[in-house]
Amino acid sequence: MTEPLPGRPMLILGMHRSGTSCLAGCLQAAGLISGEVNTQAMYNAKGNRENLAVMHMNDEVLASNGGSWREPPQDVVWSAEQMRKGAEVAAAIAGQGAWGFKDPRTLLTLDGWLNVLGPVEIAASFRHPLAVAQSLNSRDPSLSIDEGLELWRAYNERLVRVAARFPVRLISYDRHGDAYLSAVTRIAAALGLPDPEAAARFYDNNLRHQTVEEARALPSHLADTYARLQELAR
Repeated sequence: MTEPLPGRPMLILGMHRSGTSCLAGCLQAAGLISGEVNTQAMYNAKGNRENLAVMHMNDEVLASNGGSWREPPQDVVWSAEQMRKGAEVAAAIAGQGAWGFKDPRTLLTLDGWLNVLGPVEIAASFRHPLAVAQSLNSRDPSLSIDEGLELWRAYNERLVRVAARFPVRLISYDRHGDAYLSAVTRIAAALGLPDPEAAARFYDNNLRHQTVEEARALPSHLADTYARLQELAR
């Protein structure tokens, strides 16, 4: 492990198109330091709230392991040089108090970040598999609904395993309005962020665009993972 970093590092985890941008924006509004983040994007009116250096680091690690965000490697190993670069990325974000970052790829590269960061706080977001698959397909028609469901499985089975190893403050993006506001404010307070009430002020229910295709039944393995996430979010 590298030299201890100041403050309290936090990670925001979750599958792509699963409300991680909303959760990150809420926590950043409540006082989470994340460095320079994207605040406006084609598919996120308030931005994906990601630090580009973190995203590029994750992409590099995934590529060196023969994969990508769309083709998750079975195992992910960081080289010594990547560990050094990751420490530099983290040091550029780190500050006194609560700091951290969001990037869905971090679910795939997590162990290396844990070696870089040491003990961390974790918040995470999940969403119904079909809503995620439909959102991915809407953004990129070459990514079929079935492929999107398989990606949901790959990411969220990892999230369940992470929750078995560490305390994870988990929120469902399938919650709407007051139910979501209450949950995200509670998470911000539990994380000790300076202004938990500001988390609710970032949220905009009008930015949701996908509805679940109710007529399509989930395969049992997806339904089981989704049910487990719902249990963990209570």
